[in-house]
Amino acid sequence: MHAGRLQGHEHIFHIADADTMMEITGINRARSAAIRELLDLSGDLFFLLDTNLKVLYVNRGIEEAGYAPEEVINKSISKILSGTGDMILANRARQLLAGVETPRNLNLLILRKNGETIPARVTLEKREIDGKTYLLGMARIVRKLNIADEILDSIDTGVLLIDIRGSILYMNKCAARILGSSNLDSLEKLPFNIRQQFWRVATNNEKKAEIPLGEGRILGMSSYPYIEGNRNRGWILLFKDITETKLMERAMAQVEKFSTLGTLASGLAHEIKNPLAGMRLIAQGLERELQGKQLESIKRMKRQIDRIDNLIKKFFSYVKPHLSNRVSCPIEDTLREVEALIEENLKKKEIKLVKEIPAGLRVKVDPHHFQQILLNLLLNAIDALDRGGTIEVKAGLSKIEQSDNNSPYVFISVKDNGVGIDEEEIDKIFYPFYTTKSEGIGLGLFIVHQLVKENRGLIEVKSEKNRGTEFIIYFEQGKDEIFKGNRGVS
Repeated sequence: MHAGRLQGHEHIFHIADADTMMEITGINRARSAAIRELLDLSGDLFFLLDTNLKVLYVNRGIEEAGYAPEEVINKSISKILSGTGDMILANRARQLLAGVETPRNLNLLILRKNGETIPARVTLEKREIDGKTYLLGMARIVRKLNIADEILDSIDTGVLLIDIRGSILYMNKCAARILGSSNLDSLEKLPFNIRQQFWRVATNNEKKAEIPLGEGRILGMSSYPYIEGNRNRGWILLFKDITETKLMERAMAQVEKFSTLGTLASGLAHEIKNPLAGMRLIAQGLERELQGKQLESIKRMKRQIDRIDNLIKKFFSYVKPHLSNRVSCPIEDTLREVEALIEENLKKKEIKLVKEIPAGLRVKVDPHHFQQILLNLLLNAIDALDRGGTIEVKAGLSKIEQSDNNSPYVFISVKDNGVGIDEEEIDKIFYPFYTTKSEGIGLGLFIVHQLVKENRGLIEVKSEKNRGTEFIIYFEQGKDEIFKGNRGVS
């Protein structure tokens, strides 16, 4: 049951004791029993309140809310009102009893016994009978969904209608899912920090506001005034979970940053390569003239020069532009081939590889690049683990909005329970030649980043020291076409 419904087929609930109504309207008491029986048969809800808002009489219409009449009689009306409804009704009653002119209608929520709520429009009136004061009223609720509700429930944007006190008058299915409950009846029931931000956005009529929900989740929200009868009755809040979108924006910023860094590093490597060639020529000349220990020293120097030269050549092979051949590539098959390449590494450290890949799921990527990406990420995870660790590889459709050609994104996660990465190191791990390992040259993750970028993908990393690291890559979903060709690791 939703916290509210828009206009549609409505039903009237009268609030009054049948006998008392007969007195008020002047109808003969002899007819009151018959009228009361008709009221019970009608299915409507009638009840009478004293000045303390205690229910003096209620007909069988209360069964609509799941109560028997005896469960409500001599109880406060607050028993069947949700959220701040009892305070709103009490305030209206005080105004009526004091003779203050008040608006005719109240928007309240009737609380069913099972915890669900029914939106109702309630009218209260004061009546004097034999020197005693009573409160009579009428409530109108929506019983049936209309087309507007069905439309709002089908969209992936949360819609919340609140009054000026923060009572929730309407909430669609998406809003209930994001907020974690379909029975919220007031902003007061939200955590304090989130409630304060909802109020800020609402009262300032903010557009494109961002609200952190905790655990890394972010809501994008806009507020619009709810006008009824030329008066501001509250606000309409539209919101959406934009967590994945914000991650995508950060990843794109990283891509741009590393593109600049790659260009800079490429120029630096080129400047190193030229004098390195001169040094090797000099070493070759000295090699012909020297003997003994001096000759051995020159040979060692040549080996180190060659090592630097090979390193630069390898670097150039990954920073220069590539023409990737993006096709529909099956994740499950590619991972199986990569697993065969690292089988000995896994056995040596007794590492468990857990795979959760939906059958038939594909990504649009160069198959050789895809193998290299998975291989580098898995080798990196193996290096981070002690004996007996676990690596999890998962894939599925992402919540990231569709790409330019309307293809959804697929995520592939490689997660280990190893040593983790220090927070201050996270932003450096994709730099070329950056490594914290005693062995290695620091190009593995840089290569991964470059290949992901060349295949129009995104990459992010999450890590917690001594608890593990997770790399998540995103590619466009591939079609069901079959890739034919070699799949050796490049």
